[in-house]
Amino acid sequence: MYKKFYGFSEDPFTLNPDPRFLYLAISHWKALSSMMSGIKEKKRLILITGPVGVGKTILIHALLKDLTEKIKTAFIFNPRLDFKNLLQAVLQELEVPAGGKEADVPSLMALLTQYLQERAARDEVVALIIDESQSLEENVLEEILRLATLETEASKALQVLLVGQPELEEKLDAPRLRPYRAKIAIHGQVQPLSREEGRGYIRHRLKLVGQSISEVFTSDAVYRIWEFAGGIPRVINLVCDRALLIGYSNSSPIIDSETAGQAIQDFKYLGPPKAKAMRPAVSFFRSGYKWAGILVLLMLGLGVFSYHRGGLDFSPRPGKEKKAPAESPSPGKAEAPPPVVQEPPAGKEGPPPRAEKAGEIKKEPAPPAKPVVPQREEEILIVKEGWTLSMVAKQFFPSLNNSLVDFLLEANPEITDLDLIFPGQKIRIPRLAEETVLRRTSDGRVQILLGTFSGAEEARVYKQEPALRGKEVKTVPRRATACGSSRKCRAWRHRPSRRSGSTAGGCLPYGSLPA
Repeated sequence: MYKKFYGFSEDPFTLNPDPRFLYLAISHWKALSSMMSGIKEKKRLILITGPVGVGKTILIHALLKDLTEKIKTAFIFNPRLDFKNLLQAVLQELEVPAGGKEADVPSLMALLTQYLQERAARDEVVALIIDESQSLEENVLEEILRLATLETEASKALQVLLVGQPELEEKLDAPRLRPYRAKIAIHGQVQPLSREEGRGYIRHRLKLVGQSISEVFTSDAVYRIWEFAGGIPRVINLVCDRALLIGYSNSSPIIDSETAGQAIQDFKYLGPPKAKAMRPAVSFFRSGYKWAGILVLLMLGLGVFSYHRGGLDFSPRPGKEKKAPAESPSPGKAEAPPPVVQEPPAGKEGPPPRAEKAGEIKKEPAPPAKPVVPQREEEILIVKEGWTLSMVAKQFFPSLNNSLVDFLLEANPEITDLDLIFPGQKIRIPRLAEETVLRRTSDGRVQILLGTFSGAEEARVYKQEPALRGKEVKTVPRRATACGSSRKCRAWRHRPSRRSGSTAGGCLPYGSLPA
């Protein structure tokens, strides 16, 4: 109804699991890679879980689209069946005559085993993919797990992919199923979208139907929708669709925060119980400027830190060798200056000077600290056929956002088109450290990089965070070489140092990866 009004070629927020609309956030990309590699490498048993509406089914459709002809698939999307009916459904998907309703489980198993033997002889793979696997009865799930772990040549051709909600993991903890859980070769989890990924998700869908996000939604409307949805793509789709319908009814060319709020009211029952829990954790600024708190906020804004085995991790990915940074020569020992005797200025009274002890040296004030220059260790990666810049970044960074691509482009100034890298091209991967976002000027003042943004409006909304209100924050627009004519900006938070009450600011060039 609203497609023509907003200039869409088709509905951008359809609930159909169309692989064309797949947005690969970091956890979605990892899950899809796990599914693909698990089947191709014959891992036998693969488990993918995630909350309702997070995008598991669309990942399955993307997987089915990309599998080769040598991989035969049986996709079961209604697993509320007993084992006999499930076997019949599998054989039907594989185009194997099942013998009608009178067939029993042993005869159906014989047909499936014969089919697997034929495929194994041709070095082919058979993938059994079951969506909504948490709905399987425990005894049926046990039979599937037993089938997937049989040590026969025919069974080794069968790869079982179980996709379901977190309740599936609880079901696998049942005493009779626990022995099979240890045989799960790959266990992936699909997570809700982060704030940056939520914006990228909406941008991606609008781009596919011929519009840019800035021409349809304001930044605060996008944030409000993502916050209410808790990062769940299905809820984002529902609210965006309703907001566009309301905007069309009111002849509003752009969806603002008020229109988004009206749409949210219609789906209030879908919102998470504590939507505000996903807001950035910046309240610690109210209690003073502690270095630990400042660095946590920086990393939240930039997406540089990742939670790794229960803790914050700044270390490089395993298996990647780093070049040691050049060590600066140790300065020689400075000679002690002669003793200094202080005298009061002429004509000015004051307290008598403290008597200097024999051999005591008067320390001169410390000179201003020199600017901190990040010593980055770099990795060199050779681009392979079919790779994109986002694929390169996702191999090294725990998440993908404008801030991380910013540093990637700084390390590779020769990249002038974000959509164009070549096989054999060398990409430098910078090592990110605290000094990357925390910089001290020559007079001892501090600059703190809060993040990079897709435009001035988005940065302006970020500046309205409660903990940043009343603080001096500069957003600096600039025309990035790697982004053509698009304008981007960085936001810097200015903090007085311990030695001085003044502030300082600055900016560096950067680019942003389009969705």
